[in-house]
Amino acid sequence: MTRFRLPETGDHKLAGTAINRSRKLKFTLSGTEIEGYAGDTVMSAVMASGYLSLGTFDGHDLQIGPESPFYILLNGGAGDEQACRVPAWVCPARDGAEYRLPAPIPKVQRPFWQRKKQTSGLRSLGQIVDGRAVLSDQVGRFSRTESSGYDLVVVGGGAAGLAAARAAARRGLNTCLIERDRELGGVADFYGKVDGEQGPLEAIAALTAELETLDGVRLLTGTDVIQIGESRLVALETRLEEDATLSVVRHIITAPKIVLATGGAERLPLIAGNRSAGVLSARFAWQLARRFGIWYGSDTEFAVATSAAYRLAVQLSDAGVRVSRIMDTRPDPASRHIAFAKAYGIRLSYGRGLSAIRRPQGLDGPLEVESISEMAPANRREQTTTPEALVVSAGTQPALDLWVQSGGRVHWEVDRQILVPLPREGGMAACGEAAGYQSLSACLASGEQAVGTLLGEKGGRIKDKRIDPAFESTDGSWPAFAPVREGEQPGFFESGSVLTLPVETAETGALESVARFLGGAARAERDQLRLESQPMRMMEAAARVVLGEIVPEAIEVIARERVLPETTLAQERLDETPAQQSGAPGGSGLPPYLRGRFGPDAAFYEIAAEDDRRPVPGRLVYANSDARGLDMAIGCVIGPSPGDSPGWTALCDPHRVDEDQPVSIADIGGRVSAIVSRKLGPAADGLPSEPYGDEE
Repeated sequence: MTRFRLPETGDHKLAGTAINRSRKLKFTLSGTEIEGYAGDTVMSAVMASGYLSLGTFDGHDLQIGPESPFYILLNGGAGDEQACRVPAWVCPARDGAEYRLPAPIPKVQRPFWQRKKQTSGLRSLGQIVDGRAVLSDQVGRFSRTESSGYDLVVVGGGAAGLAAARAAARRGLNTCLIERDRELGGVADFYGKVDGEQGPLEAIAALTAELETLDGVRLLTGTDVIQIGESRLVALETRLEEDATLSVVRHIITAPKIVLATGGAERLPLIAGNRSAGVLSARFAWQLARRFGIWYGSDTEFAVATSAAYRLAVQLSDAGVRVSRIMDTRPDPASRHIAFAKAYGIRLSYGRGLSAIRRPQGLDGPLEVESISEMAPANRREQTTTPEALVVSAGTQPALDLWVQSGGRVHWEVDRQILVPLPREGGMAACGEAAGYQSLSACLASGEQAVGTLLGEKGGRIKDKRIDPAFESTDGSWPAFAPVREGEQPGFFESGSVLTLPVETAETGALESVARFLGGAARAERDQLRLESQPMRMMEAAARVVLGEIVPEAIEVIARERVLPETTLAQERLDETPAQQSGAPGGSGLPPYLRGRFGPDAAFYEIAAEDDRRPVPGRLVYANSDARGLDMAIGCVIGPSPGDSPGWTALCDPHRVDEDQPVSIADIGGRVSAIVSRKLGPAADGLPSEPYGDEE
């Protein structure tokens, strides 16, 4: 049980602040016994038991992470679509519990001549992680609905969110603070502090203690906001009931004022294999080690474009982990954290970045890390191997999906290569890292100011306190080596998506992108942006700007039309009860960019795939497998068929579609052959909840 846990004793800070090692527990996961400690989540206990991979994509093992589709099924059997799905990252581990996964965990069986050979001890959960999975769609079912209203809601319980909640409560506002994680405070301690600032742990402890004494404050942890609009939001809470059972509670919350303190999402280097098993983003790696004392192997490499990750390298060294090398894309970085790493004798390679990551032998073999020297005359490549762990740090992108979903505007900040929110009218404001601030003092001040702004108070300019660049280098550019070379492992835009980076092929010789129409600012007009019926998240949008697929001038319109809620294109009705939930597309209407996309008299059709593949909602429908391009699309998948009917509902051009017509769906894993079963009704009548033409 201790193979993948860091030592409990010693002069280090990574023993696991969330767990109690004196209280062991056991539970089963799809029949497999897992051991852990009190304070573990299901994910942390599973990872501490050696499960590094969630499953495979295109035959390659993918790393488990907090954004992965690692769900525990409640109130239903394995594969039961009626079951609630709880994210394993927030699901508390309970002694004696029996948890279920959507798919069974494979049993590892080796030939007898290999059974005595030493292996890494790493395993895979064997879940479905390919183009048929909607990675962010956790919201299909819930146990019950609770409605409530507040004067002000804060989304995000990091330093900025805590400061905003305190500011609201001090002003006498009935306040609700919603945090996705089980713990408040976020990742502020990952970065440390600037001289003259209060320490992150001290600041968070003081804020939390004061909130507990203030009247009119409700804290909802383990709760994820999935829909948001002006004065209204929907959230799913993973709740541990008084009888120790788990339930999923849907909250429908109204508030005239909302503060978004959603923090930032870690960027992946845009390279092949960036989600291979054993590749850990720096903040997630820090959370595993700091909160749960988890680490893989005794030898680790770092590949960074930021300075904060050096701090984690030093802390790992204190815990007995050998950090063999830190690669940094910056040519001559300076930082107090870098100075410490030098003092520890860690090998540093400047001006070197990743170009590809592989794991050719699966979980029994090492990672193969290919790096490229940006300072060498001919971009000399170097092949290295690392036993089990590679920590990557490519910076962060403000988490703005909810901001855009609620009507907020964004702007591309060229120097930092990030999207930042623009000021807006009405009852919503952003603060902290979500607003682009970096230092702890600025995040705290912005939380306070966001509340004041919503109340009509005038605020001054917030100074984001930073060390002189001569002593603390700014973050480097977003590392990118794309398009990915043909034959390499897939690379991804982000850690919670099945959207893969473009591939360079012998036929194209360069990347081939649906977004290449955005070749100039003059072409960034509204009508020309309704081209691909595929929802987009802000991390992907930012990555496509970096890769040159989208011009910055077009990003605001794209964001406004293409960012959808964390469900599917077919949204459930907010007043729907659990008993009314079915596979039907809901009643909230089409997203704006689909209205008129397939003509003024577009209609809904039921289509049935010829095999068991399940196209992701948003995929384009073509008349045949040879058709290519956005203009050739005759429709798009929007969700499951209504009622209990098998198949899928598609929005199509009725002049180009007939019943019983064969069609081809452009799915991530390749084309899906399907048949148009029947017409469901005109789009003008709204999304169907029951099949048309079945009434007697």
